[in-house]
Amino acid sequence: ATYTPRPNTESADNTIRVNLAGVQDAQGNAGTGTGSSGNFSIDTRPTVVDRPPEVTVTISDERLTAGETATVTFTFSERVTGFDLNDVQYDTSKGTLSALTAVGTDGKVWTATYTPRPNTESADNTIRVNLAGVLDAQGNAGTG
Repeated sequence: ATYTPRPNTESADNTIRVNLAGVQDAQGNAGTGTGSSGNFSIDTRPTVVDRPPEVTVTISDERLTAGETATVTFTFSERVTGFDLNDVQYDTSKGTLSALTAVGTDGKVWTATYTPRPNTESADNTIRVNLAGVLDAQGNAGTG
């Protein structure tokens, strides 16, 4: 048989299984259990170049005062690998970011806690992600 994936589909976890209960051999012995293919990935999204992962960065509090912290949430457009604090860009002289924590098991959402440094006053601050080191399940590297 030939398997044809649906258009505009991106999925890293796929198998094809056969339920052997309805299958008999030449002697009439019924099958038991299931047979399964190995895992395979699908990426049929139509683009000139495969879509790289994208990210949205949000912060739980946009006006931090002394003693406060904020949760920074990194939400990717799809499951990613290779994402770590080396990919996060911010002014470390104004604050620190805790270790990244995955939210759930889908590999799309990560959080960290931002703590401003004492005696700091600044109205212009950003937290960014350099996507060059981040890959999706199909190996497409992020850009920007």
